[in-house]
Amino acid sequence: MESIDDLKKEYDSLFEREEKIDQELHQLLNNHSINENKFNSIKSICQSIQMIYKDSQDLSKMINFTSNLADNVSSKVRQLDVAKGRVSSCIKRVTDILDLKACTDGVTEALNEEDYESAANHIHKYLSFDKDSLKLKSGTVDVAEKNFLDQSFNVLQESKTKLQAIVNERYDQALKSHDVPQMERFFKIFPLIGLSESGIEKFSSYLCDQINQSAEKNFSALISTDESNERWSVMFADALILLFERVARVVEAYQPVIEASYGHGHIFLFVKNIQKECDKQSVRILNKFKEIRKLNIILRDVQNIVNFSRNPSNYSNGQRIEERIDPRDMDELLTEITLISARSELYRNFLIKSIVGDMSAMPNEDSQSLNQKVAHVKQFINSCDLQCSIQELVGQYSLLENFFMTENINKAIQMDSISSNSLNSSVVDDVFFIIKKCIKRCLYSDNVDGCCAMFNNCSSVLESNYREHFFSKLKLGYPSTSDLTQAIRNRFQSPEQIQKQKIYFLVTLNNIDQSIEFVSTVQKTFEEYISKLFDQESQSSREKLNSCLNDLTTVGNRFKTLLDYGFEQLNSYEIEPKIKQWCSVYSSISHKITDEDFNSYETDDPFIQNFVKNLDSLISGLKDSLSEKNQETLTSLIASKTAILFEKNIFKCSFSKYGGLQLDKEIRHLINYLTSQTTWSTREKFSRLNQISILLSLENLTELFEYWNSPLGITWRLTPNEIRQVLLLREDFRADEVRSLKL
Repeated sequence: MESIDDLKKEYDSLFEREEKIDQELHQLLNNHSINENKFNSIKSICQSIQMIYKDSQDLSKMINFTSNLADNVSSKVRQLDVAKGRVSSCIKRVTDILDLKACTDGVTEALNEEDYESAANHIHKYLSFDKDSLKLKSGTVDVAEKNFLDQSFNVLQESKTKLQAIVNERYDQALKSHDVPQMERFFKIFPLIGLSESGIEKFSSYLCDQINQSAEKNFSALISTDESNERWSVMFADALILLFERVARVVEAYQPVIEASYGHGHIFLFVKNIQKECDKQSVRILNKFKEIRKLNIILRDVQNIVNFSRNPSNYSNGQRIEERIDPRDMDELLTEITLISARSELYRNFLIKSIVGDMSAMPNEDSQSLNQKVAHVKQFINSCDLQCSIQELVGQYSLLENFFMTENINKAIQMDSISSNSLNSSVVDDVFFIIKKCIKRCLYSDNVDGCCAMFNNCSSVLESNYREHFFSKLKLGYPSTSDLTQAIRNRFQSPEQIQKQKIYFLVTLNNIDQSIEFVSTVQKTFEEYISKLFDQESQSSREKLNSCLNDLTTVGNRFKTLLDYGFEQLNSYEIEPKIKQWCSVYSSISHKITDEDFNSYETDDPFIQNFVKNLDSLISGLKDSLSEKNQETLTSLIASKTAILFEKNIFKCSFSKYGGLQLDKEIRHLINYLTSQTTWSTREKFSRLNQISILLSLENLTELFEYWNSPLGITWRLTPNEIRQVLLLREDFRADEVRSLKL
């Protein structure tokens, strides 16, 4: 160290270190007892650790011993398990050999005694043997045992062949002698001797003959039915019902027998064989139906009429064609077709339910395989001759039903008339009666595709023929002297004709309003029908039906648009011209009035009383001829047009403060009157006029900000520019001050 300062610094540093060391020593001395306790606890822990270490060594030795013991035990268990398996296999083989001997002796004895059931049971047991397990390798079996097995198998195989021949022969003999108990006896034996399919086919053939005989009797009775018979109109539906019931009874009667004797999974084959006869008989009945009911002739005539209506120029004898068929004569025919369709659909569902129920009870059947089999069943049922004929018939029904509906609706339109004291004409009730009748009849056919076609046809005819009937009347407009075009047209008409045209126009508005309501009612009603009648159908089928039915919503919207068009016509020809003329009077009156003028207007108002009187005359002249909803629409329309036209005329005037106050009184009077004419307040439609009257009745411009910044939260319908335009109408407000307002 070179200087005293360095020595002092070193001294200070050593002194600080000494103090720190003293403090640490002092702290250690103070904590001596604590540290001593910790050292003692560490010593005790060390002793415990030594004990734990010793115990863990003992435990490890015990685990090793147990593991070795377990390995020895499991090895012995495996040896015992192998021995047990061999013993079980040996016992099974011995049992099978004993059973084989019993079957060999028993089948010979049963055949000699003609106890074919017992013989069949022995053969059935023989067929269930695992021959490979019985015939061991040649090196492990002696010659005597091998000879015994070969001899037993030969005897049983010969007995099987012999029994199959006997059962076939005896069944055929029973069939020829019509011995049903014997037939049923041998029918139950077929599956036991490996002839399941043959047995079902043979017995199905017999049942088909029985169905054929029954169907022949019913068919003979059918073709001999006289027109005077009360069931004449539905006799073909009755004949099909008898056929379906006969087949259904056969399936119900023999399904338990087949399931008990043949096992689950054989009903499909049984039904396939029976259905062939059902197809043949049902197709014959349907062909006779078409012949007797002259369905093909009617279809040809209907098609000619439809083609003629689309392109009359291609038919020189069009009028003669239309007279050949009356839609009313088709009513019974259409009803019978829906009955046929409904019963065939019921029969179809019965078959599918029976087959699927049998398949579902099959053992060891996974869901994927079951679904594939069910799909195959449905494909077969839907493609059988009966269902193909029914689908063809339903397609023809859709054409006829559409013709029936369209022609009757056209007649209802042609015969449209207005009865006294009625707000509607006859066409609405007539048309929707026909619509509901056709849809309801079609729904009872239980055919999804046919119902969808019917819904589409209904929507089409309502949007075309029916809507066009109303549009043609509205298109002429409302007869009025206020419109120049109408005035010129009215010169060539008598007052009675003009009045009649007015009535028809207003009635048309009512008809459209009622049609909107009926469309909604029809839709809701038949949604409930669908949920009840088609509850057994798949979710996709019900969604398809509801989707087609929901097309009526579009039809309702089209009628709402047409109703709006009708009121636009009424407004253009009658309402707006008159209100415009009456409002124009307002701009011809001076509104720069004094206090005295304002008071005198209490008894001698120059405008609003006459204006309200004219409005009342207009509303009362139309309102009594309109439906309740249309009255509301009329009042709303008049209120809207009055507010718009009144506002336009206000901007043509100049006002004093009292003129603004007078305007406020006039607007209140007008609102009170229009509100009295309806069930809702019209104040909303006059909100702009109310705000204009507030602006025109201000004491000064600064008062505006009391309203503009009002805590009441007034929603201004006027823009800042429009407010300035209104304020410029006050003669006492300076234009430069108005324009400089900051809004």
